[in-house]
Amino acid sequence: MGCFDLYCGFQLPVIVELFKSFFAKVGFLSIGINIAFVLHSVCWTNPIIETDMPKKILIVDDQPSLRQMLRFVLSSRSMNVIEAENGLDALEKLMNEPIDLVVVDWQMPKMDGLELVRRLRKMDIYKDTPIVIISCLDDIEARREACTLGVLTWLRKPFRMSEIQTIVEVELGIAPGPVAINDKRAASGCY
Repeated sequence: MGCFDLYCGFQLPVIVELFKSFFAKVGFLSIGINIAFVLHSVCWTNPIIETDMPKKILIVDDQPSLRQMLRFVLSSRSMNVIEAENGLDALEKLMNEPIDLVVVDWQMPKMDGLELVRRLRKMDIYKDTPIVIISCLDDIEARREACTLGVLTWLRKPFRMSEIQTIVEVELGIAPGPVAINDKRAASGCY
């Protein structure tokens, strides 16, 4: 049984989708401030991809529940997940160990996601690192700037956990990209 708090952009269907992505059957024990799930069977719907070394993913978001859900999803795919609560915390963690991909919220206290991306792109080690921006908002100017900084994916909250899982695997090159993703990227340079 597991409990997750609900925060901005994440409603019951998103939480249910998270569990349905990984388990065959989900039952509800209680619904309220917290939702308690009973996992009826541990039957993975997607095979775990084997790689030589686990990829390191940095999740940067000020919502602890979202970081926990992303950790759950990506860790189950044999990825090492590191968490940061804002851009400054992320920079500190990025200095300590190399990261293969960054998933970053656009709006956070202390340092927002775009400022973090600007700083990362100035560092030789991270100038080509794949970055995925997630946000409750869809600001065209911010998306354009992110695109010019080399961010290929802007994912709007709420999103399905299977979407972020696919995007991360495609960006890391451990899974082939769906035709729709490749077509969008080719047409716009970022999406």
